[in-house]
Amino acid sequence: MAQKKSPASTLDPRNKHIAARITELRKKAGYSSQEDFSSDFNIGRMSYWRAESGKTNITMKLLYQVIDAHKLSLAEFFAPLDEK
Repeated sequence: MAQKKSPASTLDPRNKHIAARITELRKKAGYSSQEDFSSDFNIGRMSYWRAESGKTNITMKLLYQVIDAHKLSLAEFFAPLDEK
């Protein structure tokens, strides 16, 4: 019988880079708290926490909410990640 993969093993390793970018943007915007940021931009607190933790695959809806909050395009969001 095949073993079931653990959720962590199904995550793309680039999730950590995306999570770090989301955290970086929040802090640059002056938010020390994930809760304050998510509340101010009407983003689900737990969804946002999961995205910043890098332990889940971020949804496109959440990604759009984050880049809209920071007034960025997708290209601007991902540009620093391309350098890594």
